[in-house]
Amino acid sequence: MTSPHGLSAVAPPVDRSGTNFSPERQTTGSTTGSADRLTTGPTAADRIGSSVIRDLLALTERPGVISLAGGLPDLDLLDPERIRAAADHAASLSGAHGPVALQYGPTAGLATLREAVGERLGVDADEVVITTGSQQGLDLLARAVIAPGDEVALQEPAYLGAVQAFRAAGATVVGLPGDDRGLDVEALNALIAAGNAPRVVYVVADHHNPTGAVLSPGRRVRLRELADANGILVIEDAAYRDLRWGPPTRPLFAPRSPVVHVGSASKVLAPGLRVGWLTGPTDVIDAVLRLKQAADLHTPTWNQLMVAHLLGDGHQPRHLERIRTAYRSRAVALADELTSRLGDAVELTVPDGGMFLWMTTRDGTDTDGLLDRAIEAGVAFVPGSAFRTRPPGSDTEADHTTARLAFASRPEEQLRAAARRLAEVWRP
Repeated sequence: MTSPHGLSAVAPPVDRSGTNFSPERQTTGSTTGSADRLTTGPTAADRIGSSVIRDLLALTERPGVISLAGGLPDLDLLDPERIRAAADHAASLSGAHGPVALQYGPTAGLATLREAVGERLGVDADEVVITTGSQQGLDLLARAVIAPGDEVALQEPAYLGAVQAFRAAGATVVGLPGDDRGLDVEALNALIAAGNAPRVVYVVADHHNPTGAVLSPGRRVRLRELADANGILVIEDAAYRDLRWGPPTRPLFAPRSPVVHVGSASKVLAPGLRVGWLTGPTDVIDAVLRLKQAADLHTPTWNQLMVAHLLGDGHQPRHLERIRTAYRSRAVALADELTSRLGDAVELTVPDGGMFLWMTTRDGTDTDGLLDRAIEAGVAFVPGSAFRTRPPGSDTEADHTTARLAFASRPEEQLRAAARRLAEVWRP
């Protein structure tokens, strides 16, 4: 027997009541033949390969390089007194088994944090799972709902962290086109009409990584309609939703819809806390809980307590406004300087939220070659080829004439300097 989402209905339920789970170590079997087992087929690590972006970030840590490569938030915008108060609050709490922050907790997450997240999303606390960052949420979802060979459709170019999670679970990733209105939902409809409906659609509806595009209202409605009619699960990665300074958008997620919402504290608080969350259909949440219990028992209690305090201390709205104001000014500064220096040689997608500016070279400049020259000149970015999902040898012109420029973590004067350096090495 299976659920409407294709999940096994015979697995035992997971206790969400707040029971503390502690590990019990068991040793079974023997190591005989272990070397043979390591060579029987491709592992999850084999399926995802190395990360071009991770390798690039390591390269750009050299002194003097202005890096526009990493999607890093600016921690200088976070009041250190708030962080200190949150840590002190976490340390002060005591329970029946000693300091709460130092003890095991429920797999689903602490009730206080689940309640805070549930209130934001319009769902009950027991429909929320706290994850160790939104990346773990994607990994757990991939393993919960995808069987080897299932297809996952997403907008290309794509966030490679999601692509890696899906491929590690054995999925076949299908790239769909997009534009300044986000994922081309009619391309998805054509896929369905041809008898190739994907198991999952992954979408960053607000400020897509890497292009910064926002899924239009009409496409949001159409995507939910197609998912409902064809038994498709939609995974909405909302990591950048709170960073919007333009007019508000309606969330793709809605209670009792075929959409799983994946959120994160990393972009609006601190990535080092590694706290995220997800909510969605009950059968999906139950499957995620079983996998999370096996993966790490629960997200670190201390970190959850800190995030719960930060979300509820009354200062978060002001903090978000401060971030949005700063990021907006930085995006404009970078775009203005690039336009001033390069003119019609570039086309820029200037966002109204998020952390990235998407650049297309109108004069045919190869961004892979430009990166080599740029690093020598002291500036780094991620070329569009790093975000492709297609195998090597199937490149398109767009793969080599586009680039993602991250503006969030750099002050305006450094962004302008980076643009000047790019202009100086634009041509070989």
